[in-house]
Formats: sequence, C-alpha cells, structure tokens
Amino acid sequence: MLKETAKISLLLACLIGSNSYAAGDASQALQSIQWATAEVGNAVSQAKQIEQITLATNNLQQNIQAVQMAQQNLEALSAMDVSNFNSYINQLSSMMVSTNGIAYNMANLDDKFSATFPGYDEHMKRGTTGSIKDQASSFSQYYKSLTDQNRGTALGTLRNLKAVNKDLQDDALNMNMLKLQSRNAVGNKAAIQAANEIAMHQTDTLKKLHSSMLMQTNLMAQASAQQNEEKAATQASRDAWIAKSKKSIKGNEPNIKTW
Repeated sequence: MLKETAKISLLLACLIGSNSYAAGDASQALQSIQWATAEVGNAVSQAKQIEQITLATNNLQQNIQAVQMAQQNLEALSAMDVSNFNSYINQLSSMMVSTNGIAYNMANLDDKFSATFPGYDEHMKRGTTGSIKDQASSFSQYYKSLTDQNRGTALGTLRNLKAVNKDLQDDALNMNMLKLQSRNAVGNKAAIQAANEIAMHQTDTLKKLHSSMLMQTNLMAQASAQQNEEKAATQASRDAWIAKSKKSIKGNEPNIKTW
C-alpha cells in the first residue's frame, strides 16, 4: 500500500507542476488539473478507508467465529455472547453500507474521468489486469457488479436461513433478522453460521475493491498527468513559434517602409 501511494503521490506532483498555458486555455486546463488532483487525492483517502474496513471486517469475522465455537462447545450462549453477537451484526451491516457507498463514489469518479480526460479510457484498457479486465469494460461497471454480487450473496444466505422478511426493503433491517434475541439453540447455530459466511464474503469483496481502487487511482493520475504534459508541450511549441516570428520581424525592420 505504501509503495502504491508513493507512486500516486509522485504522479500528483506532476499534475500540480508549474506549467503555463495560453490565456485562452489556462483557466480550463487549470480547473481540470486542480479537479483531477483533488479527486485523485480523495480516491487515495478512500482506498485507505477500505483498507481499514477490511481489517475491521476480518477482526469481526474472527469474533463471530469465536461465538460460533462457544455455541458448538457449550450448546448454549451466555447473555454476554448474545449481546456481543448482536453488536457484531450491527457493525457488519454498517461496514457493508460504507463499502457500497465508497464503491458507488469510485464508480461515479470513473465515469467523470472518462468524460474529462480523453486518454483515460486508453490508459484503463492498457493498465487493467486480473478480474477487472476479464469481467468488465470499466471500473464503474466492475464496482456495480462487485457490490451487486456482495449484496446478492448476503441476501441469498439470509434467504437460506429464512431470515429475510419480504416486507423489508432495507438491507440493514434484513441483517437485523440475524440477531439472537429470541432464538433457540438450532436457530442460533444457523444464524451464527450465516453471519460468518456473510462476513467472509464481505472480506473477500473488500480485498477486491481495495486492489481495484489502487489500480484505478494510479491510472487516473497517469491519464491526467499525461494530458498536463501534452498541453505543456503544445504551449511550448506555440511559444517557440511566436518567439521565432517576432525575431524574424525584428530582423527585417530596416526593409520596412514608413511614411
């Protein structure tokens, strides 16, 4: 993670370099680069958030497994175990909402970069690897697929447990159906197993999301840095041509007739 962040930071430095443009291009170019710099910086921060959520979800899964072991060994859970498990369900539900929110933000950013920087799509085609390249034509499409699959797995697990209330449209409320407040030993065992499976799949989703976000952020920085360099090169050529033209005119001044 540190190595990738350092690479992205270097590209960000290219974006905010002191390039000058013609007056007509300066405002638009500067706005695009400033926007890209800010958004890539935000994306790096969100990637760090996903890394933290991944660690927290992994710890949560271990806690749920500890409750599962207690249920298997004791065949009955203490009031403390039940309370802890219910708290774990709340945390897991919250993490799933946060994960989906970040994926949604990154998908929107992918669409905006594609519209703002013409070279971004080409960078993406050359730079994407693994499941992203195999399964989707854009990061936006991949994130939607990833979150849909994650939600579908969770709801499928709950349906198998018959814990989904068809009248409930909110995922968090459906997750609440896993809580052990009024279940027997058999129901407790099934609910804990379901929670463990959901947490396990959530951890896997988070790892995929994190790696794809780092890849996307790196490609966004590359695309915007390249456009910055191309505009600078174009402006340098224009300035050189103007300077040469002025020098040519100045050299011919004795031949210019005046009144």
